Amino acid sequence: MVTFESRSEFQKYLQEEAGVSGSYFGFYAGVKSAWGESETQARQTYMALLHVDINRYEIFIDEVKPNDLSASFLREFMNLPTSYFAAGAPLKYLDFIQRWGTHYIKSAKFGGQLQIRKFMDASDVSSKKDFAVEMEMEYKSLFASVGAKASKREGETYRKQSKTTSTTVLAMGGSQQIASILSDAYSPTFKNEFKDWLGSIPQYPKPFEFQMAPVTNLLNFRLHDIFPEERSNWGCEGNAANLTEEVSANEDKLKYYTTVNSNGTVQKHYCQFDSRRSLEEALTRRRISLTRATEVYMKEGPNSITDIQLQPCSTDTPETAPETTTETTTETARQADVAVKLSTLRVPSWKHITKDKATFRVIFDMRKRFKGTNDFSDIPRNMSRLVRYDEGKWFTAEKDGSFHLYNAFKNGKSGDPRQHKISILGLVLSFNNNTGGLSLLSRDVEVSKEFFPGLHDALTGRELGRAVLDFGVSGDGALKRDTLDDPPCNVKWSNALRFDPTETKGKCLHFTASSEGNIFVVFATLPSDKTSWYYIEITPLRVAIYKGLNLMTSTTNINARGLGDPSLLQSYFVCVTEAESSTLIEYGKTLGTTQSGDVYLNMLDLDKPLNARFFAFGNGNKKADIIDAHVVARDQTYAECKGDTVMDLTSKLCTQDCHEDCDPLYGCNTQSSGNPLPTECNVCRVAKDKTTQSCLPECPPEKFLTADKLCVDLSATYDLDFPVVEMGDVKRVAVREIPELQAFTLCFWIRLTDDYILKSVFNNYQLIEYSGGSNTLETVYFRVIGKESDVKLDFALGNQGGKQEVPLNILNDNDFHQICVTWAGHSGVTIQYLDGVRKIADTRKIGSLEGGGELRVGHYADYHYQITGVNLWDKVIAPEDIAEFSKACEKGNGNVKTWADFYDLAKAENINTITPSACRVGHEASAEAEAEVEAEVEAEASAEGAE
Repeated sequence: MVTFESRSEFQKYLQEEAGVSGSYFGFYAGVKSAWGESETQARQTYMALLHVDINRYEIFIDEVKPNDLSASFLREFMNLPTSYFAAGAPLKYLDFIQRWGTHYIKSAKFGGQLQIRKFMDASDVSSKKDFAVEMEMEYKSLFASVGAKASKREGETYRKQSKTTSTTVLAMGGSQQIASILSDAYSPTFKNEFKDWLGSIPQYPKPFEFQMAPVTNLLNFRLHDIFPEERSNWGCEGNAANLTEEVSANEDKLKYYTTVNSNGTVQKHYCQFDSRRSLEEALTRRRISLTRATEVYMKEGPNSITDIQLQPCSTDTPETAPETTTETTTETARQADVAVKLSTLRVPSWKHITKDKATFRVIFDMRKRFKGTNDFSDIPRNMSRLVRYDEGKWFTAEKDGSFHLYNAFKNGKSGDPRQHKISILGLVLSFNNNTGGLSLLSRDVEVSKEFFPGLHDALTGRELGRAVLDFGVSGDGALKRDTLDDPPCNVKWSNALRFDPTETKGKCLHFTASSEGNIFVVFATLPSDKTSWYYIEITPLRVAIYKGLNLMTSTTNINARGLGDPSLLQSYFVCVTEAESSTLIEYGKTLGTTQSGDVYLNMLDLDKPLNARFFAFGNGNKKADIIDAHVVARDQTYAECKGDTVMDLTSKLCTQDCHEDCDPLYGCNTQSSGNPLPTECNVCRVAKDKTTQSCLPECPPEKFLTADKLCVDLSATYDLDFPVVEMGDVKRVAVREIPELQAFTLCFWIRLTDDYILKSVFNNYQLIEYSGGSNTLETVYFRVIGKESDVKLDFALGNQGGKQEVPLNILNDNDFHQICVTWAGHSGVTIQYLDGVRKIADTRKIGSLEGGGELRVGHYADYHYQITGVNLWDKVIAPEDIAEFSKACEKGNGNVKTWADFYDLAKAENINTITPSACRVGHEASAEAEAEVEAEVEAEASAEGAE
């Protein structure tokens, strides 16, 4: 006998009996069947359960192999996205779960079971323990004598009538005719009918107790069950080294190999996976995602993640909204709202400001922010701050209204009240007594550049803001704080409402909504911490973007605002794109029939940006309906940039109006209206001239690009020279801190000098070698072998070397040539390139390369050679990129090790270095030769002229 005091306790019992736990909705139907439909009862009820089990036999699943599974089940599973957080993935996983379920029956006991459930109001007994004592007596009397029972309590024995409110009998197995009679536990013939039911069980057994297991266990099979052979030489795996890539009509990259039929017809065979390891990885990632989707489903149930109804906010317990200062209330829109605010505020007199030391407010209304030097603050384009004049200095308050000495300035003669000048964080402005306007005069520009070096002369004479009296200031000058008129509520977080904006270069949340009031779209890093929120407020009057407690930007563009009608639907989208240290948010509208639309507002966050991974919706004091909410990749959202946003032609993002060589995800600090300069970029897109600090589309011929996007003079390049020396005098350079590599690309340039012709046979010496941290067999090396007329490159990976050598007879020209090798650990496919052209592809080691070893350049050899441009990546570089690297010796910077990492170590080992590098590609060498000839001709002409 088991007793329960709540639904949840009974539900947990059923889950544990079936081997399933942690689900709010698991076995909920069984709980309702036993306890009733209503979950809200005025009185607590106890339940006692007695079950009699007759176990005849048990059937269980021993082993499930892939061939035992439904082909449709496997096909639909493999069609799922590899990541649960991919665009649209939660909905696809939910559909899969609703079709195939979350668990399967692992074992079942067959026979019969009789369950007798008794219920009693908790008010009839003093505790659950007393209830258990009474129920035990009742069950004993049921199989002994029917009717009243004896009970002993506190040493006193007395007879008492049963207080149970209801009794339920459930019989599983046995004769159903007899089982139907057992429904009355108080029948005088109950014991005889019970015996008859027991006797019928062998003839009519039924499964009554089940053990469950997650569906994902069925998918946790070994690849050996699919591929019995250790390795195959046919199909996609056997032809992995010979796969060709093409782009489909949907712009998907497809890999295939070809075979020739007996009639000479060439047939293409497409491969989704090029190795069993890549298949295993795809299975594992989908299985992990399905496990997560199952956990979400078991915890939250089949809730819709696309359609959400938000009821009006309760006035009693509203969701706390991010607080906003009077500053953010004033900043509700860049132009229209500022004009309205200024029209309602009084202009302070100069006497009131300077002599009475009154606190007033300065409101800026500019197109761009003013970026201060490293030690001083920026001025946002719509900044609003309290200002006070005291002791010959202008104090500018912080956002919270507090004044500090480090924000006090008196530059540009602003400390002299007779000049009618104000200094806001070092920006000197001239005050207009009639309008309160603050203008930037020519002499103000020069003195302000000390703190704002990016000030442009085109701003001379422009009014940048206004000075107004602020009635929201308390007696001590502190700022009063308000909340939004319609704070967001009903912001409910879900495990299914997650996304990753770093995948596919940004994600867009598309949805259709209707509301008479406000609609909020919230993105959060920590859902419980509102300071880690980005949220977009869509109202009939404006659209605003907030970060935590601060309003970042807003617009009153009539095309951007909400409709304000509960019966009219409007489709919106919000895109989030993350870079390493920035986040771009774009807001816009669509027609709803396609993924294209117009962007009206954006916000580029460069100040400690948030890495939001959850999203949710909220509303105000009016009902809101959200329909068809779904996430797509940013590059699948085709947007026209409206309002103040500008289209970046390369990334197709709507961002700040910057020079084309600026990185769109980092913006610029331009002050030149309509004419941004390459020197105003916060981060360069491709390259930056180290001397001029100007961004460039590419480095000029006389310079090369470093790993940190700097164009550096070729004088900084170098070659390592390894002449023929005695064995004991050999020198080499080694770099450490090599991570474990699942794949790699290694490129270098090599040159054999004239000295090698003197040797008829080359010995085997590793020119470049990598050895793992602990396993000496974990070796990668290159060596030049052969005779003077038949020079070859031998590449070895682990203990697999010499399979195929790349002919290097081209080295006879005594010039530098590029050699690259790519290796994919999941398939073992190894491809060798010479001067950007694919030469040999075969299959080598499968697995990974141990980290913690040394990458060494140089070895004893009986021939003279030079090496430059050694770079190592932890991925397979595409053939087109390798071909691009071959166009110049300085192109391509490894993300694990670059050639620059070897220089100081080579100097420390006293290895011969040639600076600048003598490595030149054919067209570069031709251009230099032509330049030298022209220089010689000019010199001769000058000499003749002098004579």
